Order: sequence, then structure tokens, then C-alpha cells
Amino acid sequence: MKSTLLLLALALAPPAGATTIIRANSPDANGMGATNAALPANWASNVSLAAPGNPVFETAAGVDGIVGTPNIALAWSAAGGSANNRWEFHTWGGATTANTGGGALQLDGTQDGSVFSITFTPDNPAVSVVLHGFNFVGDTNNGHDYQYRVDVVDVSLGDVEASVTTPLWQTNTSLNPGNSSTWAGAPGVDLNFTGDPGRAYRIDIERIAGNGTAGHVDMAIDNLSFDQTAPVVPEIVTSPAGPATAAALTDDDFTVTATDPDGLDLEIQIDWGDGRLSDWSLFLESGEPWTVGRAYPHSGTFTISARARNTLGVESDWVVLQTIAVSAASGIRDGLVGLWEFNDPDNIGKASHGSDLTVAGGAPVFEATLADGRAEPVSLAGVIRTIAGPGNHLFVPHNIGANGYGQKTNVFTFVYDVLAPLPTAQWHAFYQTDLTNTADAEFFMRANPFGSSPPDSIGRGGLGYSTNALSRDRWHRLAIVMDLTPGGFVRSYVDGVLFHNHTAQARDSRFALDPAAVLFFADEDGENQSLAIGMAAVFSKALDDTELLALGAAGSPVLVTASTQPPDVADAPAGPASATALAVDSFTATATDPDGRDVEIQFDWGDGRLSGWSAPAASGTPAGISHGYPHSGFFTIRVRARNSDGFVSDWVEVQSIDVAPAPGIRDGLTGLWLFDDPADLGKAAHGADLTIVGDAPQHHPQ
Repeated sequence: MKSTLLLLALALAPPAGATTIIRANSPDANGMGATNAALPANWASNVSLAAPGNPVFETAAGVDGIVGTPNIALAWSAAGGSANNRWEFHTWGGATTANTGGGALQLDGTQDGSVFSITFTPDNPAVSVVLHGFNFVGDTNNGHDYQYRVDVVDVSLGDVEASVTTPLWQTNTSLNPGNSSTWAGAPGVDLNFTGDPGRAYRIDIERIAGNGTAGHVDMAIDNLSFDQTAPVVPEIVTSPAGPATAAALTDDDFTVTATDPDGLDLEIQIDWGDGRLSDWSLFLESGEPWTVGRAYPHSGTFTISARARNTLGVESDWVVLQTIAVSAASGIRDGLVGLWEFNDPDNIGKASHGSDLTVAGGAPVFEATLADGRAEPVSLAGVIRTIAGPGNHLFVPHNIGANGYGQKTNVFTFVYDVLAPLPTAQWHAFYQTDLTNTADAEFFMRANPFGSSPPDSIGRGGLGYSTNALSRDRWHRLAIVMDLTPGGFVRSYVDGVLFHNHTAQARDSRFALDPAAVLFFADEDGENQSLAIGMAAVFSKALDDTELLALGAAGSPVLVTASTQPPDVADAPAGPASATALAVDSFTATATDPDGRDVEIQFDWGDGRLSGWSAPAASGTPAGISHGYPHSGFFTIRVRARNSDGFVSDWVEVQSIDVAPAPGIRDGLTGLWLFDDPADLGKAAHGADLTIVGDAPQHHPQ
């Protein structure tokens, strides 16, 4: 419990720790209605006014530091007794000790058996309701007797958790001379109750005795005081969760720890920073680490955050743990998740990368080569001609998963090598998100003009159609780029060049994909006339202008192999500028690989010696090697790098080093044998002992 309140009939000082006190004064202002106006059903909910002295709500910071009761909702109700029972605002003309400002909350129609209730409901499962109490206020000088029982009831269980029965008292001017309205002797109700976290409680005010009738409006309460505890939320341990660098498509482990102040079990979720959230972990003990593997689908720099949720359902805020720089996967275009090149007539759906697709309905017609109709034809090898009709399409598993912080795949790129046949006035569908194919496709080449868009423009209603036509009887590389996140875009590119900026769409709209699959060349009512397709590809990212330009025109390679370009060596100094012979120093060099492959480092010390290759490390990771020069001199140090595919860079000069002679020994001396020990002729005066092979030499002492 946050504080203790002793509410006497004449005591008005706010109780220590009480954060909301309803004074109920000042009609027609500050949320109060006119006198005898009904209270709204949820009046005084979620009070957070930091306004001591407000005539309606007085607020203060409780012992948990919360001002007001922002997490507590109120509900006012009345039942039994008079048919017109209800809570009302009420105002008296004069101010008195027990009722500053003259306002109160009236129990209109109270009589024996009537119950006036106030329900307090926390909106956070970690918050507890704290009920301090209130004053009764007599309304009229009628000499009637009153007695009430006040119960605190657990709403969900129906159990009475606390109860106070007032003494019988009488409203009479003789008890408070000089006032036309008196409440002298009316009791204060001291509840001092703290509920369990997340549970709703109700105060029931029931008249149990007295001689007042329902025709008298003769009772009210004032100075209703209540509070709340502060939410107790789990905490994420803010330390790096995993590596600072990674390669796309490569699994790395990430470890996150959370603690709960009350020692409750927890589950953890990670925001990977690329539009994807992890699943919640299984419940863990407070302080127990959770390790999960993750492979980023494409390159980028991402901020990793985590949050925790305890067994009460209380969640922490997101806490930033680290950033991670992810390089492109070696040997494949960044973000490519599926590629179908249609070069196997016996298996049309065979994937060059990713999962095989499935043919639904009529099988496309395979052609070994197909030239377009240009004066200098472009010919593609391995081509399919799709089959028109609602039942004919390709089922394409992309398995990107939900991204863009939605329930669907909201960020993706489709790329097609496409030849639309003559004549014009044909509809062609490119992709369909409805896997049952019972709705229109999401992207078309249209048959007829539409506004400013000519026949053979591309797009869709809602997206808008391009203002230029996609020329028929020519091979084109068409890219459809979708970023359906807030502030995102929809764009089409032809042969690597922006073709049209379409209208942006909402996250998880009809244009977003099922997280696992999509239909190509499908439409529910046959607006999918045949197309010649030389290649289809799916990317898990929205490709940018540079990437699309690099993809080039129809027929250009899509599934790239590792380039033959070697790593780049940073030409920064590697170690000290001066040293002493025979002393060992550390030298560090860094190399980056253009394709993100692991690299090894080798040093040329400039004294005729080479180091061994360092252990393989991620691109951009510094590699350290130690070296001691055997003699003095001025040497130039060079470095080269080798990637995991064996491509070696040129030597790069990184620094010079001035090496002084070692003290106490002739410069460069590495071995000295004086043969002064007849028992051990191989003993060295400096350096390593030698070994005698064959007959031992004769020793002469002089």
C-alpha cells in the first residue's frame, strides 16, 4: 500500500501519497456539470492533471512518483432503492470546513437498499488500485438518520475485500449552528486498501438504515481519494547482443538477457532493424540469457533492439542493443531469394537459386531460344510462353517472411525478362497476391488506354498506370519495386532505368505478399494473356537505382558468381615507427573485400622476410601479427590480403620502421659458439646450441 489515510468528517488535507482527490467543486467548469446534472459514466478516468488546488481534481505525486492516476479508469453506477437513483453533481451556496467550495457528488434517490458504486479499473496489468477513502456530506437540515456500509469488491471474483460500516448519524442544524445546510457529524470513510496488480475493484455504498425517504435528495460524498502503484516492468540488459559485422545469409548467434524486478519469468523479442521481429522466446527465468540465431537476408547497417514481457503480460519499452553492419553474401546478388531461368525443358519450375516453383494448370511452352522483333534481334536462351486463363499460373515460393514491421511481405522486388507479343489490346498479369486466384492481379500490362495512360502501359488501378507504353515484340527487363512501409514507394523500371513512379500503398495492403508465396502471371478472370518469359527473380529488398542499373537489360546475368576482384588493403600505419632489434612488436592491418568475403593478411617486413597468413576474418576486421627484427636498419613494411576465394591483392606499402641495435650485443648477432666446455662442445654463448653429427671434434684447451 502506498499511503495511509485517516479521513475524518472535517479533515480536508490531502493524504500523503494520494495522487487524485476529487473535490467536485466549481460547476460548469473543469469537467464539472451544473448542479443536479448526472455524472458521465466514466467521469474522472485517467486523471493526470498536475494541478494542486484545482477545484475538481487535486493531484500530487505519490510515493511512486506518478502524478494523478493516469492508469485508472472509473465507472459510476447506481442500483436499487428509488427508480431515479443516479450519481449527480451538486453545489451548495456556502463554503464550510468540510466542503470547501460547496460541491459534492450526490447520491440522488438514496434510500434503504440503494447501492451507489464506483469501479476502479487499471489499464495496465502491473498497476494496482489504491483506495484511500472519502467524506460523507449531509444535504439538508431534515433531522433524518443515516447509516451506510461501504464494501470494496473484487470485480472479477465478486469477493468483498474490505468493508466499513458507518455509525448512525443525523443531519441537524443544531449540530452545526448558523448553516442552512449541515453535515456536522457525517463520518469519514477510511478504506486504506491496495488491490492486486491488474485487478479491478468496486466501491459499493449501500444505505442500510435511516428514516430518510427516497423523495429527499439528502446525501453526497466528497474528497474521494485514490491512488495507483507505478507499473513494474521488466528490464533489458543493455549490452551488445551479437557480432558488430556479419555477412548476409550467414547465421550468427545473438544473446539477450532480461530481468524482472519481482523475479517473474520473462519472454524476449528482438527487433532486427530490417523490418522484421523475432518470435517471442519461450518463458525464461529472470536473468536467464536467451540465444537465437539469425541470418540477415541482405546487406545494410541495422539497429538491433529488444523488449521483454513478464507472465503478467507487462512489456518493457524497446531498448537499443547495438548496430550491425551486414555485407552482401559472397557469390550472389544482394537480397536475391529466388531465380528461375527456365533452361530445363524437363523441369520448367527448376530454380537456379531458391525453391522450385510449381506450374498450376496448363504447362508453359518451352522454347530453346526466342528472338524479338527488332531490326537487330535480341535472342534469349531458355524461354517459356505462359498459358492464358484463370486456372493457369506459376506458384512461386519466395519465403521472405513478414517484413516492413507488418504481417505480410511489404518490401520486395520482382524482376522479369519479358517479351509481350503482338498484337496490342491484350491484358497481361504479372503478380497475384491472392493465392486462391479469386481476385484481380496486382500488376498488369493493360490492353486499352486509361486517362493519360496509353495501351500497353503498366500498373494497376490504385497504383496508377505508367504514362508510357511498354513496347511489344521486344525483350525487356521489367522490375517492380515495392516498399509498402510508411514513407515508402512503388516503382517500375525497364532495362535498369526508372519507368514510372506509381502511387505509394499502405503496409499490409492488397499489394503486400503472403509471407511464403506469390502467384506469377495469374488473374481470376483471364486477364493474363500469354507472355514470353526468359527469367523471373524475387528479391527480399527494394532494389535501388544503382542495383537495378547493374542488373542491366534482358539476358544479362542475374545469379552472379564471386567476382575476381581481390580485397582492398587500408594504407594506414600498421605499428610503431621505431623499434629495437630482438624486441617483439605488434602490427595490425585491415582489408575489405568488395563482395564481403572473409580475408587473410600477410606482412612483408622489409628485411627479406614474410609473415604467415593471418587467420581468416570477416571483411573489414583488423588482423594483428607480431614481429621482432633480428638486427637494426630502416625497413619498409608492406601488406597484402587474400579473400576466401583465393584472390590476392597487390602489395600495399603501409609504413617504414627505424630499428635500433639491441643493447649489449653486436648488431645482428644471432648465434655464437666458443667451444670452451669440453663436456658440451655444442653449447652456445648466444643463440641456440648446435648439434654434432658423426664423430665429435677434438677439444684443445689452448
